[in-house]
Amino acid sequence: MDAGLTSVNAASGQIGRKRSLLPFLIGAAFLVGASMITAFLIVPMVHDWLQARSWPATRGELLRAGLEVHHDEDSTTYRATARYCYRVQGRRYCSERVAIAKGADNVGDFQYRLSARLQDAFQRKQPVTVFYDPADPSRALLDRTLRPKLLLAQSLLAVFFGAVGLGLLYLGWRGKPVVTAPVPADSPWLAVPQWRDNHILSSARGNTVFPWVFTIGWNLLSIPALVSLPQMFHKEGAESLWLLFLPLVGIGTLAWAIHNTLQWRRFGQTPLMMNPFPGSIGGDVGGEIRLGMPCGAHMRPRVTLSLNRRFLSGTGDDQSFQEQILWQKDTLAQAVPFGNDQCRLRFRFEVPEGLHPSEPPSDDYHLWRLYLHLPLPG
Repeated sequence: MDAGLTSVNAASGQIGRKRSLLPFLIGAAFLVGASMITAFLIVPMVHDWLQARSWPATRGELLRAGLEVHHDEDSTTYRATARYCYRVQGRRYCSERVAIAKGADNVGDFQYRLSARLQDAFQRKQPVTVFYDPADPSRALLDRTLRPKLLLAQSLLAVFFGAVGLGLLYLGWRGKPVVTAPVPADSPWLAVPQWRDNHILSSARGNTVFPWVFTIGWNLLSIPALVSLPQMFHKEGAESLWLLFLPLVGIGTLAWAIHNTLQWRRFGQTPLMMNPFPGSIGGDVGGEIRLGMPCGAHMRPRVTLSLNRRFLSGTGDDQSFQEQILWQKDTLAQAVPFGNDQCRLRFRFEVPEGLHPSEPPSDDYHLWRLYLHLPLPG
């Protein structure tokens, strides 16, 4: 489903971007899913819990109690059920709401334990504690505990759906580069847009953006669980301290994002300029990597060139990409100062005959990778 072709290099007319409608549609569906999880599960649960904390209690009579079991293709979920009646200011009310979260789930054994407690009270004809809304006594429940594990599971699901949705929207907007000019027969690599320019960038930008997106989403969705910590500690004691796992992970992801950002500011995208361009099998692969920092007296940059086979493995939902190194060689690069604040790392490899050339991405293709290892103080 192609939405059209947009020009990127209008001057040369050689490279364009082909935008597709399909990633937009799939990304929008994922964002709708994340919004629905947040709006219909997370927000109502936290809102009702904040309200129910101050609701007064009264005694109620159980009319029935049980456990609903729901089966589907992938899982089985459970929900504690009950019907009870209670009196507020002489007026009789009845309700079937049991807990803060209204739906069925299989997170932990909460539903089992709650159902067992209610069934035991029903069989013994014991009264139960009912918490009711003083502004509207018809609103009531039997258990007003905020379930951190359920909140965490829903939050992670919302973050995952939201991240996938935003990523697909970006890919759809960015489009796929395509060649719009005829390709000479003696230069077949020019048919791949990414291989036309002798200016190859690292993946540093993506390694900086993703940690910040994940960190912001994780910490925003961790706030409700942290708000519940004092109450949970008062009720469950030290067992509730596992909730501190959430801010600790948040601090860890923040440190990860800051570390990658500082690396980005220090090194930039370390462009690679190949010489010769392109590199040849049975010939030389060389060039220079440009660093946005001065050369050090004790720099020992090690460069590794490898040929990898990347292929799709598994069947059905268990499919994943695997990589196999077919050939690899490393060498020390020469650090050459350039100006006062830049350094160029020059290298050259002799590549033997008979190896696979680079191929466009597919379910099974070959690609060449260049790794730079450069220990630095700090």
